[in-house]
Amino acid sequence: MLVLLCGSASVQAQTWQALLPELFAKHADLKVASWQARYANNAREQMLAVYDTQFQASMGISHETTVAASAFSASTTDAMQVMSQGSRLLSNGDQLSVNMVLNRRTQDVLFNQFDPAYSSQLNFKYRHPLLRGANNQALKQNLQASQLDETLVRWQLAMIRQALAGQLLGLAYQQRQIHIKVKLAHAAVQRSQRLLSYQRKREVFGLIESSERLQTAALLRLRQREEAQAKADLFLVEGKVNRLLQRPLDQALLFTWPDKGMTEIPSLSQSTQLALRQRPVFQMDNIRLDALEARSLAVAESEKIQLDVITELGTRALSSSPLHSALSIADPRKHYVYVGLEFSDSVQKTAAHAQLRQLSLQQHEVHLLRVQRVQQLKDQLADVLLQIKAAKLIHASMQASEKAEKRKFYAESERYRQGRSTTAVLIQFEDSLRQAQLVSSLQHIQRQFLASQLQWLQGSLMASYEQGLRP
Repeated sequence: MLVLLCGSASVQAQTWQALLPELFAKHADLKVASWQARYANNAREQMLAVYDTQFQASMGISHETTVAASAFSASTTDAMQVMSQGSRLLSNGDQLSVNMVLNRRTQDVLFNQFDPAYSSQLNFKYRHPLLRGANNQALKQNLQASQLDETLVRWQLAMIRQALAGQLLGLAYQQRQIHIKVKLAHAAVQRSQRLLSYQRKREVFGLIESSERLQTAALLRLRQREEAQAKADLFLVEGKVNRLLQRPLDQALLFTWPDKGMTEIPSLSQSTQLALRQRPVFQMDNIRLDALEARSLAVAESEKIQLDVITELGTRALSSSPLHSALSIADPRKHYVYVGLEFSDSVQKTAAHAQLRQLSLQQHEVHLLRVQRVQQLKDQLADVLLQIKAAKLIHASMQASEKAEKRKFYAESERYRQGRSTTAVLIQFEDSLRQAQLVSSLQHIQRQFLASQLQWLQGSLMASYEQGLRP
């Protein structure tokens, strides 16, 4: 394991994946998206409210005076009515309602008041749609679209988590890269210090000129400046990591990294198919298309002709006694039966046609965006795969070059001690060694980063972590 130490050594070492729960718990984008999931759930509950039982009641009195057409025509009528009604929509689209009405009517004819008449009626009404509204298809399609919206929000959370994980991974690898620069810069400073100390001893005895010592002193200052710059870059990257995690900017970090690369390079086709199955953005495209299709079916249902079969069954009672009238409402001998058809339709259907066109355009837009994203994905995967193959080809040569430069520098150092080389040549060889070490180390890091980047593009980098988080 390669350990990157940033700050105090007392900090417990951890992988970048161990920081993901902290990152996800603090980031504002995830909190906002979580609230959006509640909105989607509330919208579905509002749709289900159509199944609630509806109750309505009313009471009123009226007084009517008319010009008498004959001596036996009522000139004044007083009435009082009490009505209550309950209805409920059933899951198959049928509607059941119950209605009860109580009336009291008094009439005056030529200044003579007749005894009040009390009437009551109880109706059971059943509406069965044959075309539009049959089996509640429009409502069921809208409910399905609402459920897909909830799933879409959860995939949105997964996409945000993946993006945040990609940011943390990129910063972590950047920190590792700069840490290598700090390590190699420090090693170069130590080599320069040893050479300068050796030259000072030889200068005392007049074995070298002061100009050679000045060359090495200048080299030491250059290497110290490079080390200071690398440490400053490392401090900036640490600040970015802490800022992403919403920690104090100077909090110490200690990361551990597995020293491994990619053993087998997949093909572009395999990587693309894996990404299409695992990446949240492509799952969201599928859900959007399904939701738009469900809404289109709901609108198409509203275009149908409304043809309902209506059946009514009730009782009627009329009496001069209010109690007798109320009790007679349950007498089946005084019944009322009605069977009928109800028809309605819109001639132009402009609104429905406009909604269908809008939904069709949105589906086409999602298809186009998906094609665009797939092409971008293939370009990104192809670029990473090419870089992985290229890095694999030059990996062995980079290591061999580093070993050769190291042997060359040590050999030239021995020749310098024997007085058969100059300071300028030794400085040149030391610079070649430093460059070879830096290029080889960074190339090794780049291979690991490319392997992780490929996993991120495929959607597999977060698959194991989000196994219990994804829908």
